[in-house]
Formats: sequence, C-alpha cells, structure tokens
Amino acid sequence: MDNRNQTLLTDLYQLTMINGYMQCGMDKKKAAFDIFYRGTGGYSYAIAAGLEQAVKYLEKAADNGCAEAVNTLGVALWKGEGIAKDEKRAFNLFLRAAMDGYPPAMENVSTCYERGEGVRVDEEKSLIWKMRSRAARGDRGAQEWLRSKGI
Repeated sequence: MDNRNQTLLTDLYQLTMINGYMQCGMDKKKAAFDIFYRGTGGYSYAIAAGLEQAVKYLEKAADNGCAEAVNTLGVALWKGEGIAKDEKRAFNLFLRAAMDGYPPAMENVSTCYERGEGVRVDEEKSLIWKMRSRAARGDRGAQEWLRSKGI
C-alpha cells in the first residue's frame, strides 16, 4: 500500500466534480460530492461520492447503530435532500439517535416537538429534550433541572 498522503486527491476529486457541474450549467443547483466521518462505526473514516451514495452509506451505518449516521439520515429526510422528504421517519430517527445519547439528535427531537414536524407539538417534551442535549454536553444547570424533574 502506498503510504503517501492522499489528502490532495480528495481535493482534486471535489474540484473536478465542481468543474463538471459548472460546465453542464448546473452550478446554481445544490450538490454534495462526498460525506466524510472520522471514527464512524469503528472505522477511521468513510467517504461516499455523490448524494445518492451518501444516503445509501448513511442507511447502512444507521442500520449498524451509528447514532451520528442515524441523525444525519434523519436530517436528509427532514429536509428532503437526496431522499424523499419524510418528517415522521426523520423524527423517529432523531429519537433513536437521541436515545443513544447523541446531543445533536436531542436538539433535533426538541425542534420537531417545538414545530410539530413529524410529531404533534409538545412544548414540554421540546424543553425536556433541549435540556437533555445541554446536560449531555456538560451543562450543570441543565443536569440539575433534569434531576429536579426526576428525569
């Protein structure tokens, strides 16, 4: 195996893809050329080229229990980017990742409850999930608030 640094090849790939989009007159459309995670699912990194491949990768990583991938797939579903929009499924993915202790997913659960996206509006649950996210990030005030509520 070649031990040289391959970082510039990733940059070259992205620049080549951007150039191709511009030459085809697609430079005003949203595009994603890769997805990159460090420490995902026991691997040192993962790369997927193109949005469709990224969604497939996320689905596989989510099936394997990676909370970050579960949350990211939820975001794609929530926004309808690269996959059909499905707020209810997005909420369920956020909740799954939140239950695994992933703070960004806890924030997303809170937002869904606040806005009624994929679930009925519930201000109390929104506040609880917001405080859980803060507590998971080390906020002592949020930790105490949750203890006082018996959560």
